[in-house]
Amino acid sequence: MKSKKGEIRLHEILDAGEQLFSQKGYDETTINDVLSRVDIGKGTFYHYFDSKLSLMTSIIERMMGQLAQMVTDIANDPSLAAHDKMTKVLLQLNQSGSEAHGMIEGQSAPQNAILHQAGIVASVHSMTPILAKIIEQGIDEGVYHTPYPFETIEFILASNQFYFDVSAFGWQKEEMYQKGKSFIRIMTLSLGAKAGSFEFLLPFFEAQVNKEMS
Repeated sequence: MKSKKGEIRLHEILDAGEQLFSQKGYDETTINDVLSRVDIGKGTFYHYFDSKLSLMTSIIERMMGQLAQMVTDIANDPSLAAHDKMTKVLLQLNQSGSEAHGMIEGQSAPQNAILHQAGIVASVHSMTPILAKIIEQGIDEGVYHTPYPFETIEFILASNQFYFDVSAFGWQKEEMYQKGKSFIRIMTLSLGAKAGSFEFLLPFFEAQVNKEMS
């Protein structure tokens, strides 16, 4: 069991790594950069992490945990209707997912692929039960209509993160716009939602495409 002092030091290293990876990119950040930022020696760093990659992995896991807590808080809010919850959650996922994606994209290809896949799996596993609960509420409220709430959102989450991977498919910007529109329609039909229920996502999707492909 880690001491309180050890937990503080661990979070200091994670904070420093997250800041540096975001500012400089993964490949340009060295372990010495992290040591200097936190003012520790190599022995202290290797007490917690065996490599720069393991530090990045822990940062992604921490981000996923924080995101899961935020999403859970929204899902458990008794004052919100199901579609309002879904709207807030999807906007939060869009913002947080962009931050994590930015750090992962700053890596060399082999490590990028490993962490990208790990990130997809972690995201789908952590988010599916929470969003399925919201969909079940939506079914009770008559705004969603699907006999498979868990499997439907699981498929939507997994396909969204893989299908829009430009590095894997080499999509062009105009193709991405069209695929974004079609994905929103597929999502609407899969959940049995009213037409236009998820159109609010399109401006955010287009902004992300412009940012990544400019």
